[in-house]
Amino acid sequence: MLAKQPLIGFTALDGTDSSAVARFWIHRGTEVSAAMSAAAAMRGRLVPLSSCAFIRQSVVYPFIEMAPAAPLAGAQATRVGVFVFATSEPDRYAIVEIPGILDAMLLTSGPGAGVQIDPAAPAVVNLVAELTSGRWCNPFGQVLIDLVAAFVQVRP
Repeated sequence: MLAKQPLIGFTALDGTDSSAVARFWIHRGTEVSAAMSAAAAMRGRLVPLSSCAFIRQSVVYPFIEMAPAAPLAGAQATRVGVFVFATSEPDRYAIVEIPGILDAMLLTSGPGAGVQIDPAAPAVVNLVAELTSGRWCNPFGQVLIDLVAAFVQVRP
């Protein structure tokens, strides 16, 4: 993996609900806390220059594979594995999507054969263990607790 320059982006909204992004790169190796401070400082410099409202800010640390593996023959990114998790908040859920889910991850018998993802498949067990380790959450900060359902979905 090769770390690229961290990117700070500010999404600006105009009076017609159109948006644009101002992008700034910072030095590789910048700590996250320093990048967040730099973003706050830059936002303060941008606001007086623009008639738009700045509605979103992001700090991204991109990485690229130096020698990416080739996709498997017949790989389809539109075949998505959908994993539904219960969260730390009752009656709240999280969805995790894995593009190109392998046929080997699907149940081969029973009513869910060919559609449901096998929760006992070793790769699925490892994924669920990681996602329910307490480190991962939904967009609202609710921790992923338990796998509720997993299935394949084909998207156009």
